[in-house]
Amino acid sequence: MCFFFCLLSQKTEKYDNTSLLIVADLLDRLDQIVNTVNMKEKIIASARDVYLEHGYIGFSMRKVALSTGISATAIYRHFANKEELLFNVLLTGFRVFFSYLKRCEPETTPLAKLQRSSLEYMHFAMEHSGYYETMFMSSRQITGLKNLNKKGAEEMRESYLYHHHLVDNCHFKNQNTDQIAIAIWAFGHGLISLFLVEKLTLSKSEFMATYKIQVNNYLSLLDSSH
Repeated sequence: MCFFFCLLSQKTEKYDNTSLLIVADLLDRLDQIVNTVNMKEKIIASARDVYLEHGYIGFSMRKVALSTGISATAIYRHFANKEELLFNVLLTGFRVFFSYLKRCEPETTPLAKLQRSSLEYMHFAMEHSGYYETMFMSSRQITGLKNLNKKGAEEMRESYLYHHHLVDNCHFKNQNTDQIAIAIWAFGHGLISLFLVEKLTLSKSEFMATYKIQVNNYLSLLDSSH
């Protein structure tokens, strides 16, 4: 912001003092907006980590504030209570998650899209395990917060509806789309959960290779029923 202001200041013949003050005020306000967004992102990331360490019962706004490096009162400028904060943790996670699923769009066939989205499901879990565990491996207390805000709840559901759409487009013969969509999701989730809780004696690279093979085999079996 300072860079642009300096450029404007060098052309004083084109701008009177009033114009420069207006521009400076607008840039300052923009800085405040950016800082607020950045702070919210930091708080949400800290809240996710505090939740994973202490659980819902041990979670508190004070602990999140301490982890973020702000005062216990400052955090309430951004979130009204722990329920709203944890809701935003879930919402942030689902937004990132959905962006991963949609990486399948360049694929040219329905089955290839479903295979790619299933692979990206795993990539999300590996690269954002904190969000994955909070979203899909948490107690009912936090998952119940999904309904705290209707618009946000609908946004969270978009990822499953998108997955269901991909399954539906494959037209698996003599198969119930609802059941197959759930089964595919559960198959991938089961493998990932076992790895994240260290029940599998595989390195990360070994697990990722195994996951890809097994999920593709599973989807190929479904496809062979055509």
